[in-house]
Amino acid sequence: MMELVPVLLIGLLLPGQANLRDHIEQQFDLETTRSQLAETGHVQLAGYAERAIGLMQRFCAPARDEEVARLREIEDPVELFR
Repeated sequence: MMELVPVLLIGLLLPGQANLRDHIEQQFDLETTRSQLAETGHVQLAGYAERAIGLMQRFCAPARDEEVARLREIEDPVELFR
């Protein structure tokens, strides 16, 4: 499921937005996440979710602000990523 987040965010970009694409790929580097899991036995889902929501807020039209704000209220990571 975590692998889909950067794919979906990159799908929102226009072809010329290479810098944003690079930023998303850096923010959601799966190798770093896997390393963190191997070292600590867990992944910081709250930080991962916050990065995803922050980018959604930047990309989405102002009409979606309320919907994005509601995502911040969801405390259960499984529920949030649905």
